Amino acid sequence: MKNNQIYTLMTYSCWAFVILTGLAMIFYPGGSIGDHEATQYSFLKNFFSDLGRWKTFVGGTKYASFFLFAIALFQVAIISFIFNWKLTDDLDGDGERPWVSKFALICGSIYSIAMFGIALTPYDLTLQAHMIAVRTCFYILVPLCLSYSFLIYKRKHLPNRYASLFLITTLLLVGYIYILNWGPKAVENEYLQTCAQKIIVYTLVFSLMYVAIGAKKYLHPPRGLR
Repeated sequence: MKNNQIYTLMTYSCWAFVILTGLAMIFYPGGSIGDHEATQYSFLKNFFSDLGRWKTFVGGTKYASFFLFAIALFQVAIISFIFNWKLTDDLDGDGERPWVSKFALICGSIYSIAMFGIALTPYDLTLQAHMIAVRTCFYILVPLCLSYSFLIYKRKHLPNRYASLFLITTLLLVGYIYILNWGPKAVENEYLQTCAQKIIVYTLVFSLMYVAIGAKKYLHPPRGLR
């Protein structure tokens, strides 16, 4: 794989996630925690994980949305795993900060595995395992984003705006983790948990896309621009 191919694949993977989960929402037969009889996906009331349920809230089948959601997570998990290794290597290729680089590698690997876990544990079948995967995914992103930010500021091969983006993402993650653990539950407030989840997921997706485009431009520019 050429130096910049993984960054191109990461960009495509982010778009694929948005498109595939969007299609999953279209094919979703309906139902939410607050309204089991709903006839379609509600962007404001349904969680992303509702797409990954094996059956609807009233026991109906939902194969299309289930498999579209699973494919969306599987592909982004695989690409993110490789992307994390490549970006970390590029940001600290001289090995001056090995402990930060190794820490980022570990966090990024756990994050990718956790995404597999989310797809493989429909919460209507394995709620506890699913929640462990979800929390692991969001928790591990905090130190991962901080590690990226540190490496970018120190390395100077990427403009500092990319480090700032990771810091902003970290703050949003901390806010979401607070809402996830201590905010009102979905049965008490139909909108807060679901909207907060959408905000942080799309922030992460487009942040990764933006950084992947920047990494391709600044870390591996075309020969004529070096």
